[in-house]
Amino acid sequence: MGRSHTIEPGEICLNCGICCKPGVFTDAKLTEQDRNRLLAAGFDLTGITDTFHFPCRFQQGACCTAYSARPAVCRGFICKTLDDVQQGNETIEQGRDIATRLARAFADFSDSLPDGMSAAQGREVLLDGQPLSGMAMQDFRRMQLAFTTLQVMIDRYVRWPGQSVVSRMGD
Repeated sequence: MGRSHTIEPGEICLNCGICCKPGVFTDAKLTEQDRNRLLAAGFDLTGITDTFHFPCRFQQGACCTAYSARPAVCRGFICKTLDDVQQGNETIEQGRDIATRLARAFADFSDSLPDGMSAAQGREVLLDGQPLSGMAMQDFRRMQLAFTTLQVMIDRYVRWPGQSVVSRMGD
């Protein structure tokens, strides 16, 4: 290890996709060029002005359906794990394993949510710090544990120093 090399992000990102889910960012800004590129590629931007919210509407599983036309802020984002692999600090196998563990942690958080609650809604409930009316404290604590576990993993493997727990992409 220790040797820098270029890898395609898909070699790791397709096992994860966490940066496009509501665990890392709340939303991202679109430039006029981003809008034009997405529209030219045939994407429906109904309801999107200068910001789009996570989970990203273009994500299917861990795949970006708008990858070739994705916004500049998405093009510029590289998580710590991908950077570590590209810098030779981790092997590609280690990067894939981390990505798989991140995806599992997000699935565990999603599984902890009450029926019908999205991950973004769950995040908001937890950031508010109070269980919903009628929610058993045990279920709320399970959500907290799953979310905290996910955030610790995101802090270790995705976020860069200085990024807040949940932030606007590009800030």
